[in-house]
Amino acid sequence: MRIRVCKFGGSLLTHPAAIERMGRWLAAQPSARTVVLVGGGNAVESLRQQSARGELCDDSAHWRAVAAMGEHARLLQAQIPAGLLARSLAEIAFVPPELGSAESLPAELFFFDPTATLHNEDRRFSAGPLPSTWDVTSDSIAARIAQLLRAAELVLWKSCDLPAGSSLCRWSDGGFVDRYFPQAAAGLRAIRSVNLASAELTESPAAL
Repeated sequence: MRIRVCKFGGSLLTHPAAIERMGRWLAAQPSARTVVLVGGGNAVESLRQQSARGELCDDSAHWRAVAAMGEHARLLQAQIPAGLLARSLAEIAFVPPELGSAESLPAELFFFDPTATLHNEDRRFSAGPLPSTWDVTSDSIAARIAQLLRAAELVLWKSCDLPAGSSLCRWSDGGFVDRYFPQAAAGLRAIRSVNLASAELTESPAAL
């Protein structure tokens, strides 16, 4: 079963054409079971400001931001009936016996709430759970889910172009992804970004 993990940037939640472009991009891709995580957007920026003022500790802010990702996954799924909401890795990887092998299934689309997985599977199956700090954002969370699912690729849907052919460290140093991302994404087979704010859907593969 080929799995593709995609991260829909929070800044795209208010972009009028982002959902249509996401669908257009997916329609042009090879068949895969596609898992979409959604960034926290303005809700997370509010949490970041509260944290900076000392009103929230990093751990509390982290888990509230993860909860915001889950809420946004529900909002996006409600706009795309073809997609299913998933709250666990098993919901994505499971194939009912009567449907045969995973390879025989058509491409499927899931919108993923990562809350339970980060609380449970990540802590049980990862060498080290993701840090509960501002070094980790939805980019690193998507990378960790891609690791846990052994995804064929990770796609970051952004609202800007990233430097094509650059290392993950350069993406991180430039502020395009979070500080922990090079560690979270280490070992993934393919990573690329797609600019959904651009009608051309510009792609930027990372150098791995």
